[in-house]
Amino acid sequence: MTNSSGYTSREHYDVARQCIRYIALSSCIDDWEFSTRLGFDRQDLIMLLNESSVLTTIENGTMADEVMNNCFNEVCNGLRIDDAEWSRWFSVTRKDVRNAYTEWQRR
Repeated sequence: MTNSSGYTSREHYDVARQCIRYIALSSCIDDWEFSTRLGFDRQDLIMLLNESSVLTTIENGTMADEVMNNCFNEVCNGLRIDDAEWSRWFSVTRKDVRNAYTEWQRR
C-alpha cells in the first residue's frame, strides 16, 4: 500500500536507513558534538543499523523513533551535503528524503 507521496512504508524505512547510515558512518558530524545534535552516540546508531528488524516496526517515543527523526532532520535541515558526498551515501534524491521525512512526521 502506498501513501499520498507514492512511498510505501518500506520505502520510508529504506530512506531513513540511508540517513541513519550517513550520520552514523560518515564524518559529517564530529564526535564531540554528535550526542548533542542527535541525542544519542554514534554507537547507538550503528547498533540500530545492525538490528534491521528494529527499523521496520517503529513505535512512537522509542529510541529508534527518535534516532530516525533526528537523522532525517539533520540530513534535511542541519547539514550541507554537497552533490558528490550525496551520491556516495544516498541512492535517492534530496526530494525523496524530504518527502519521506514529511510523511514520517505526519504518521
